[in-house]
Amino acid sequence: MPFCLRNPALPRNASKRQSSRATGASLSVRFGSGLGLVAVATVLVPALRLAHAADTSSYTLFDPTPDGMLREMSTDRPGAASSPFTVDAGHIQVETGLWSYTWDHWTPDASLTRSRTLFNTNVKLGLTDWAELDAIIPVSNSIVTRMPIGPGQSSRASAQGLGDVQIGAKVNFFGNDNGENQGFGLLGYAKVPTAASGLGNNMVEFTLLAPYSFSLPFGFSMTMEPGVGLLRNGQKQGYHGDYQIAVEVGHPLFGSSTVTGQFGVTLDREGDHNSAEQDTVAPAIQWLITPSMQLDGGVNIGIARAATDFNPYVGFSFRY
Repeated sequence: MPFCLRNPALPRNASKRQSSRATGASLSVRFGSGLGLVAVATVLVPALRLAHAADTSSYTLFDPTPDGMLREMSTDRPGAASSPFTVDAGHIQVETGLWSYTWDHWTPDASLTRSRTLFNTNVKLGLTDWAELDAIIPVSNSIVTRMPIGPGQSSRASAQGLGDVQIGAKVNFFGNDNGENQGFGLLGYAKVPTAASGLGNNMVEFTLLAPYSFSLPFGFSMTMEPGVGLLRNGQKQGYHGDYQIAVEVGHPLFGSSTVTGQFGVTLDREGDHNSAEQDTVAPAIQWLITPSMQLDGGVNIGIARAATDFNPYVGFSFRY
């Protein structure tokens, strides 16, 4: 499913922690910079985590968590929601959308849009036991749109190149420590207008995500992710809100603790009255190949006319 920050060539995928532990949820309120989020969390997180302090709590960017003490790998892909869990202090995690394709024809203006994204990469740097910095870099994007202009006639517009970069941060309030069966975090992003002509709106936009995940009976887990974004109006005069909620359920597949299936639903409403609902469903699967490598895939399917009709994707993540 797409981020609240709209870019027609860049569908958003999210993912969670493998195993019977809770998967991630996220609140999509794109309100401020990630650095401001870390500053506020510096005051709040230690108090909230006091009762859950782990042996890794003293490690930092300059004193990395030993490899033997790393948490279970947790990613923000695939699926409809993000993870509340952060990268271990002093470590780097790379989550890459290797390939993503979108097809969108069921539209109010009868246009047909096809887009492709390669190597949409989220680079994460663990700062402390509970905080990370993120940089999402959509490396290669292309989009083609055909618009009907008369009987048997249509216009064609295309663009390709780098997409809009997103800079942000994530903090975990609880759930990072081993043994927790639920987790809560905040993710803040600012979109930087770096996209090639025709791929973005050349505007800065903001998001805040608040993931909450928890375990359910019989090995299921659930992610609930309400969200709000601060998006530029279509006429580029002022901003409007974007409000969404994602609900996702996961369960191990094939009797394995390393393969997980997920199914999510996202309801999306924009404050701009010129924009329609962009609701989607999102089945996905992820395979933890090793404790530090993951392969995933899925498809986002639009269930509202303004949403992208069909968006399959595959991705790969690793940490070191």
